[in-house]
Amino acid sequence: MDALKVENLSKHFGGLKAIHNFSMTVAAGSIHALIGPNGAGKTTLVNCLSGLFFADKGSIRFYNQSLESLAFYQRARLGLVRTFQNLELCQHLNILENVLLGFYLSLENSLSASLFFSSKIAQQEPRVKQEALALLAELGIADYAKQLVTEVPYGVLKKMEIARILAASPKMLLLDEPVAGLNHKETDDIMAIIENLAMKGKAVLFIEHDMKCVMRLAQKITVMNFGEKLAEGSPQDIRQNDKVIAAYFGK
Repeated sequence: MDALKVENLSKHFGGLKAIHNFSMTVAAGSIHALIGPNGAGKTTLVNCLSGLFFADKGSIRFYNQSLESLAFYQRARLGLVRTFQNLELCQHLNILENVLLGFYLSLENSLSASLFFSSKIAQQEPRVKQEALALLAELGIADYAKQLVTEVPYGVLKKMEIARILAASPKMLLLDEPVAGLNHKETDDIMAIIENLAMKGKAVLFIEHDMKCVMRLAQKITVMNFGEKLAEGSPQDIRQNDKVIAAYFGK
């Protein structure tokens, strides 16, 4: 079954064709990499998929449901969630509190309930705290739960970001450079987390410039260049593709 099906998607900014007639399919439970040179349109594509941008034309279907008219939070409620290239953190909150933000989709979060801390929210608080701590433990960072985000290593923050989107009970994760800035051990940890998510049936589409990570982790790779699909296939296919080599190395 297809988790995500993109057909003839285009997004222009004035005269700039950021994405042009782009199509791609991501299978359910698969790990799919999206690569390309800087400026190829990868993050713009993820912004369109997640609802941060609306495409100018084309279709996006998530488990066969059309997404074009849905806002960012509506797509998240369906189970399509994302991380960002630059960590989006609440600096004044600790690790646990940042993860708790990911549960907002499953809580009573009307304006009146938020303002007056309704009994419904109070009843749910112990449950979500337990679930958040369980996520931190699963990702190996429970010991950092009470520390401010400004006090912990960068690798912990990358795991925390994944824990926060897992709190939304996703069916598919869009990860924008999940191992950027990490050392070998931290990279291996994130890769193991992604592999475990796929084993649990979640689809993963990730952008990454670390080619060792891409080749080891991805089951399928889509290559973008100048907003269009340049190539697609298995890691072995992409490694030997002359067009991809030329795009990256100018040969």
